Amino acid sequence: MPVGLIQVTVGGAPAESFIDRQTIMDVPRLSNILSGWFSNNLVMEWCRQRALKNISNSDHPVQRHPFMPGYIFDAGISAFSGFPIRGVIWYQGESNAQNVEHYEVVFPELIRSWRQSWHNEKLPFICAQLSSIQRPGWEHFRDAQRKMALNIPYSGMVVTSDLGDSLNVHPIHKKEIGHRFVLQALKKVYGKNVAADGPLPVEALMRNNLLEISFNTNQLTTSDSKPVKELEVARQDGVFYEAAGVLKQNKIIVQTINQDIKQVRYGWKPFSHGNLTSGEGLPASTFIITIN
Repeated sequence: MPVGLIQVTVGGAPAESFIDRQTIMDVPRLSNILSGWFSNNLVMEWCRQRALKNISNSDHPVQRHPFMPGYIFDAGISAFSGFPIRGVIWYQGESNAQNVEHYEVVFPELIRSWRQSWHNEKLPFICAQLSSIQRPGWEHFRDAQRKMALNIPYSGMVVTSDLGDSLNVHPIHKKEIGHRFVLQALKKVYGKNVAADGPLPVEALMRNNLLEISFNTNQLTTSDSKPVKELEVARQDGVFYEAAGVLKQNKIIVQTINQDIKQVRYGWKPFSHGNLTSGEGLPASTFIITIN
């Protein structure tokens, strides 16, 4: 059966541009971005500078720009809101990565905005987690995306950190990422019995001097058949150090010298070389969790 795609893309646009204006006005933590947008620090400086440059020759007193809050929804999304669609594929975040806390408000409101526009509280929303690149803070942003995908109903997430480029925000491995989107859609929209998610941590427990990290998969492995990379633990002081983990079915087992381990994290670098995957070869997400 043919599947059609409606593509609405504006390179570099922040997520606020895709939310309807009324929703922005109704959310106290978002409404203040509507006025003084060009000097608002909640908005990435690059977006503001690019927008100012683009409209610098306009003599219109209230000239708008596609990066401005609500613009893309008004100009694009609203034109077909209500059109029968099965779900949304979302690849965005680079222009919000400088403010994780702000995006944690913006992204759920964006989904709510679209679901209201389609009168469908269960409209599936599948996002791409940010890939790897040498930009500060991207590991924090990826983890925020992981948690939102877990907490927002009828949503999903594609991990892409293993396919990034250390210097280029536009990684070339788009076919592989597209295939992972297909798996998410087949499972979570069309109800097919396929593996769609890479390993996600469920809990971390200390048993004697063993740290056990359990995952939502039947089998853990590594993409290069080598030991798990970029696994770190921290004591009460919050200082992380590298740890060696042994894979056992759906768990990583870490031998420690004491039980004072409070946190564990994986892939916690802007450009990650993490190699943890499911038995189906799907990569694990960046994560940081507290040990119970």
